[in-house]
Amino acid sequence: MAKYPKYQIQKYILWTYDLWGNSRDGWQVNDRFKEGTITIKVKGTVYNKGTDQEFVSYEPTDRQINRAIGAKGIEWQGEAEYTLYGETKSGKPVAELERIKVE
Repeated sequence: MAKYPKYQIQKYILWTYDLWGNSRDGWQVNDRFKEGTITIKVKGTVYNKGTDQEFVSYEPTDRQINRAIGAKGIEWQGEAEYTLYGETKSGKPVAELERIKVE
């Protein structure tokens, strides 16, 4: 069994959107704006423990991300190693997080 760090510090660039459209016809991102960087301390989860396929994943939760950016109710999807995309429950794009650094 390998040893993994319990936590990982992840840094992201926060981008917000200028949107075109509406809830009926759909949304299109017209432009994005750099709002700064955020840092999240993410706890690791070990999968396939005790096997040859054991690995650890460091995925921030929606709650962690929303707290870091001062938002509520945003749902995040994507790959934490690259880019995460935030939308409201109704599907309106809100922001994205572009991964820049891991400590």
